[in-house]
Amino acid sequence: MVKVLRAEDVLYQIRMSQGGMGQSEADGKYNSQRHVRKMMRLACRRRVRRQRIHKFIVALLLMIAFCSGFFGRTLFDAYAEEEGSSAPSHYYTSIRLEPGDNLWKIADRYAKEAGYSVSQYVEELKRINQLPDGQVHSGKYLTIVYLSE
Repeated sequence: MVKVLRAEDVLYQIRMSQGGMGQSEADGKYNSQRHVRKMMRLACRRRVRRQRIHKFIVALLLMIAFCSGFFGRTLFDAYAEEEGSSAPSHYYTSIRLEPGDNLWKIADRYAKEAGYSVSQYVEELKRINQLPDGQVHSGKYLTIVYLSE
């Protein structure tokens, strides 16, 4: 295990090695300064390595986020198109009313083809033809709804 030096420890060692000393102490000073420089280089290399690792991790996370967003959106769109394509579409046409026709008879005739119950179909006919009371007259035209297959 490598001992990690703090900047304060390195500065303290440099100050201690710069005091007045004799020849043998000067050799110790030289070795001590060399040791401090070596430790500083080692600390700088570690810091650079850590910064590279952090940059790599950030880049990797950004790439994962982008890919998941891109592919997730693409799959979601494909699924939505698949779901939307299978649903039948509603179409509207006009029919001429014959004597004796009323909304309930027309609903009974066309409701199943449109995917409604008879009462739902009557309400839909009232809504699309703007009939507040539901009365219809022979010879007039009525808009009806049906499904495409």
